[in-house]
Amino acid sequence: MTTHALFLSCSRAKSPQAGPMPAVQRYDGPAFRTLRRWRDNAGDLRVWVLSAEYGLISEDEKIPDYDRRMDAARAVELRGETGRILAAIAVQHSFSSALLCMADTYAAAFPDRLSNGVEIERAGGKIGGKISRLKAWLGGDDVRPFAGDISGEEREARIGGEVIRASAAAGMALARAGLAREAAGAANWQTWFVPVGGKRVGAKWLVAQLSGLPVSRFRTADALRVLRVWGIPYNMGHEEK
Repeated sequence: MTTHALFLSCSRAKSPQAGPMPAVQRYDGPAFRTLRRWRDNAGDLRVWVLSAEYGLISEDEKIPDYDRRMDAARAVELRGETGRILAAIAVQHSFSSALLCMADTYAAAFPDRLSNGVEIERAGGKIGGKISRLKAWLGGDDVRPFAGDISGEEREARIGGEVIRASAAAGMALARAGLAREAAGAANWQTWFVPVGGKRVGAKWLVAQLSGLPVSRFRTADALRVLRVWGIPYNMGHEEK
């Protein structure tokens, strides 16, 4: 069976439950929520966490609630110990892939490869890009053309201080037209997109086209909310550009 290794960093968000509990349950940052949501898709997966307090630990290690931030000095201090633990991990398990999903401060404690030669992929970009890469790596980035009914019914949605009427049919038509004429910004997205015939259109770009508002007038969360109101499908992925 193919085995995968995942390395996460501790998170500031933690369960306040009293007493020791497994690390994967103690930490509650975006990466851990994504892991809990999609890990069943990942097959045989082993997870370790780099903690500013405890160093590199297994997801099953029971830890109390605590508060300690990682800094450059602590990462350097942990590098030797982390390397030794990784060497032992590589002897115990035969991994075919490994992903490091953490901020650069934490990542400084890691080598580029496991001792068995497997390269450790580093999820890049800002937090949204890292989480979308983690989701895809876990098998959660299931991108398919939308197969449901696209309604022509107009619905009202409030965004950027304006009430906008739009329909799913109008939105998908705009998306296709934008791709066809290679409209500026149509294919630019970082995390959220609208699937159109196997291609991808930026969620914020499409909402801007439908509403007539500049993207600076609303947040990504607002765009996703109105897409739901209008019945326009969207998905999460990892921008390669």
